[in-house]
Amino acid sequence: MDAGTGIIVMHGAPLLHGVEVYKGKPIFFDLGNFIFQIPPTEIVLDEPIIWESVVADVTFKGRTLQSVKFRPLWMNKKGKGFADFFDEHTNNEFLQTRSLPKPATGDQARYILERFAALCKPFGTTVAITGETAEIKLTK
Repeated sequence: MDAGTGIIVMHGAPLLHGVEVYKGKPIFFDLGNFIFQIPPTEIVLDEPIIWESVVADVTFKGRTLQSVKFRPLWMNKKGKGFADFFDEHTNNEFLQTRSLPKPATGDQARYILERFAALCKPFGTTVAITGETAEIKLTK
């Protein structure tokens, strides 16, 4: 940020992490998973939270950050059909449908957004939740 970039997006552990606004620019430490297509036998970490993420909608006016909004999503952990773990080249409906992201709704959306807001708090970032979306409250 000090060198002039307007946004930083990082990815590492397949988990949702917080967001920091540094000098008026967002740093996304990790927004979670959006694609997660590996057979269940190869998954080491299989907590429910690895199947949940948020999608960020960032709006700038020129170089000035105007808003950062979030929509929670979840991925289908089970897939359709049965996994064929023995033939990696098979046309496998299970692996084609597993982990497809969908918008989270209701209690699940609220849970994801509340957890996300708590992850942002240590960075001094306030996240306001309204229904099934959230927004970072920017200081002007």
